[in-house]
Amino acid sequence: MFHLDPENLDPKNPKDINWEHAAPRLPEPLPPVNHKLFENDDIDEETIEAAKYYSLCFKTDPDLDPVHLDQEQEELCLERDGRKCVLTVESNIRIFHFIPITWNYTVDHNNATGMLKGASIELAGVNLLNAPADICSASKLGASHKAWNMVCVHEDIYDYLVKGLCGFRFIRYEDIGKGQALVNLELCWMSKLPGRFNVDINKQRFQAATEAISLQQRFNAYYRQCCPTKFPKSSEMGKRIRSGHSINITMSARDAVKFKSVVKVHWACILFTALCGGAERAWNLTGMDLSDGSLKPRDHAFEGDDDEENLNLELESLNIDMESPNIKMVRDGFKASFDVPALATMS
Repeated sequence: MFHLDPENLDPKNPKDINWEHAAPRLPEPLPPVNHKLFENDDIDEETIEAAKYYSLCFKTDPDLDPVHLDQEQEELCLERDGRKCVLTVESNIRIFHFIPITWNYTVDHNNATGMLKGASIELAGVNLLNAPADICSASKLGASHKAWNMVCVHEDIYDYLVKGLCGFRFIRYEDIGKGQALVNLELCWMSKLPGRFNVDINKQRFQAATEAISLQQRFNAYYRQCCPTKFPKSSEMGKRIRSGHSINITMSARDAVKFKSVVKVHWACILFTALCGGAERAWNLTGMDLSDGSLKPRDHAFEGDDDEENLNLELESLNIDMESPNIKMVRDGFKASFDVPALATMS
């Protein structure tokens, strides 16, 4: 959500002051970790650890020039979608980029994105550095500035997507012959959940299992209500376009494979943010300080809406077997996700 409005990226004068803390901070260049580093008698453990961290950081060719929005690719997107919103079929549209253009338009931002490879694999099952999408390349900027990373949406829906109030979910694509494919997506409105900010569930009062199941139960209840939008700003559009609204987009089979990857990354960011209670207020997610790889709480503290006792009573009332294979899968997956909130913050 931070990157979806490029005006937030000015570190001295961000459009929204709530995002002031979120600008990427990269580590200072350090010498390689080799015998020369350890020959220095004055070397300390902190410097060694910092050098190790820097050695693992993603590094783009420093001589690459910044890239700009590709108007030709936007025109291809407009032609593909008939210059109308893929949901409302209205012409008052904006082009939405699943992977924000600022993720990879400069060397520094490309480096920051490359460092989120592990988070993307954990949350979305997509490697940002590999085919088919090659979203982040060490030798090229703007790798995702293509029509397969774009979709035409109503200007109001664009605003809701940027705020994390809704998201597109990839369902499937089907080869229809002659090099073409039919891609099926669903639009889902996000639930307005209590905040889960500044909580490290590996160390603090919420255990991964109980937190995962609590959120799962809340989302199940939300789905049973057909996922109505709970935000006043989007309520009118939510009546017109209900959660689960299905659309089909025709594109080349080659583009469809890449389209799948970028939509999955987008969906993972939107869903994870909503699970943390960050829909419409994603700036509250702590995120990772890429300068040293740490997870540091924001300046002000947040309290969970349930204490541990109430959470455990809720789970006991549901008669949940915490050791069942399905619950263990949810618990382990959710625990891994909470180790990498930076991806959602970056979007």
